[in-house]
Parts: sequence; C-alpha cells; structure tokens
Amino acid sequence: MRRSILAGAWGFAEATLFFILPDVLLSYYALDKKGQLIRLCSITLIGAFWVER
Repeated sequence: MRRSILAGAWGFAEATLFFILPDVLLSYYALDKKGQLIRLCSITLIGAFWVER
C-alpha cells in the first residue's frame, strides 16, 4: 500500500512539477548552446526510454 501511494505521488509530481526542469534546460541550450543541443536531447530521449522499459 505504501509503495502504491508513493508511486501515485511521484506520478502526480512528474505530471505537474518535474516536466518544467527538462524544458528549461533544453530551452537554455536551444537558445545559447546550439552545438550541444542534439547531444542533450539524445541523452534525454535515451533516459526516457530507459525508464519506460
């Protein structure tokens, strides 16, 4: 039961709060450091797929 509550709280936080951090970081790199943007987006995508498996 405790894990279910924790998982639900984490999912809610991911959907409402944590999505902002990667967006801010990727936007900064898109505006300021275009050379590193593709590398960072690739790492972000790999991380998302790794979590989903």
